[in-house]
Amino acid sequence: MTNSAHWLTGHSFGESVRSGHSQARNALGMSFFDYLEQHPAQAAEFSAGMSAGTAMWGQNLADAIDTTGIRRAVDVGEANGALLSRLQDANAELQGVVFDRPNIAESAKAMIAESAYASRTDVVGGDFFESVPSGDLYLLKFILGHGGMMDLNMLACVDGRGRSREEFDMLLERAGLRRTKARTTGAPQSAIEAIAA
Repeated sequence: MTNSAHWLTGHSFGESVRSGHSQARNALGMSFFDYLEQHPAQAAEFSAGMSAGTAMWGQNLADAIDTTGIRRAVDVGEANGALLSRLQDANAELQGVVFDRPNIAESAKAMIAESAYASRTDVVGGDFFESVPSGDLYLLKFILGHGGMMDLNMLACVDGRGRSREEFDMLLERAGLRRTKARTTGAPQSAIEAIAA
């Protein structure tokens, strides 16, 4: 990811490390995602980068997720629903929602409409800090933090960071959830399953 949204925040990376907070607001004049909303070409590049991660590791993640009995999965912040579509390949009955920021959702609508998943997938724009569409399964890939080099990128851009299993458990508990499974995937990510506590 080499667009200005990344290199401008990266230029202030030292301050991000010292303070423990993103310098995006100082570097970009607004939050990282607000900047992307105002710069569609950079938003498209960012989405493509996130989708590239799914292209590399998505099948490993999809193989770790059992959708038996799931009617509707909501892919939160996935831009084009790449992980959701892999789950739909495995489960022909699975309906889905791609949920992302409104500017990203608009781009995704055309892509989904041209795909084999159009009849089973809705695209909704919104802010997951406010609410999410209803579903039986929520997919949060690259949303909550998973460690490694992504931690540095998350810190520079969005105050994000990786979390240990114990930190995920605390986060889930605060959200009224309980971890039921954690599966390694053979990829740099793991799949964490949680249900309402």
